[in-house]
Amino acid sequence: MHEVAQRGHEIAFHAFQHEVWSTLSPSDEISNLTRSIAAAKSIGVAYKGFRPPGGMITPQTLQLMKDNGMTYLSPAAKRAAVVDGVAMVPFQWESIDAYFYMHETKPLRLGLGDPAESLSEEVMEERFLKRVDEVIEEGGYLAFLFHPFLTVGERRLEVMRRVVEKVKQKEKEGKVWIARAGEAAEWIGERKEVFGSDPGWDDAKWKMK
Repeated sequence: MHEVAQRGHEIAFHAFQHEVWSTLSPSDEISNLTRSIAAAKSIGVAYKGFRPPGGMITPQTLQLMKDNGMTYLSPAAKRAAVVDGVAMVPFQWESIDAYFYMHETKPLRLGLGDPAESLSEEVMEERFLKRVDEVIEEGGYLAFLFHPFLTVGERRLEVMRRVVEKVKQKEKEGKVWIARAGEAAEWIGERKEVFGSDPGWDDAKWKMK
């Protein structure tokens, strides 16, 4: 993590061992957060953001984040917003490779009208590329996620390359702003009157522990 941070990448919190955040007890949540922050600080990393495994949070999460210097949350939600002073930099399940590739995300696929079985690289590429154009037209915010443990084999790597290349091309054309989550959160936080306080929380469940 220290080497990654020194290369200029942003490192955010994602639980100590990917525990499904919304299922933690109040004491376990505090313990998990405290332990994780201490471990990160020991190698010179200070968390500013949090993407909760499972996409959802508990009633005390936002206050715990603020108490520990975090300024943004990346939950499963429809849109950017500012909630209780914390910027929402959300993700949608359909913009994450795990939605397409993993057997375990079957409940998410069924809930969104897709087949139960895993979807192909071709389907994911088609939808990701289409989504880039849709968000440009809508004027919204989009976050893709490619997990290293899922992006294996030349075909999946090539899909990732083509999606990234399209986004980079749109940036050259002046149609998108490619930003780290912390940068986007700062921009959103400065415009809270525009974004409002309702991110459209997504409470879909697929993993319980």
